[in-house]
Amino acid sequence: MCSGRTPDFATRHMAEATEAALASMGRTRDEFDCMLCHPGVAKVIVALETALGIEQGALDLEREV
Repeated sequence: MCSGRTPDFATRHMAEATEAALASMGRTRDEFDCMLCHPGVAKVIVALETALGIEQGALDLEREV
């Protein structure tokens, strides 16, 4: 999964996977003020922001790592 396909994969599947994981715990994304992700590269961070429908720049801490 370390190829250029990772951003596309994240954009297509991350929101659904996140929703399913939270639902299995009886939670929703609305209950959280922020999300923490560490995908490793900037393109994946942008893809995660897009997939999760969060404001671009919301994962700036992850960009700094």
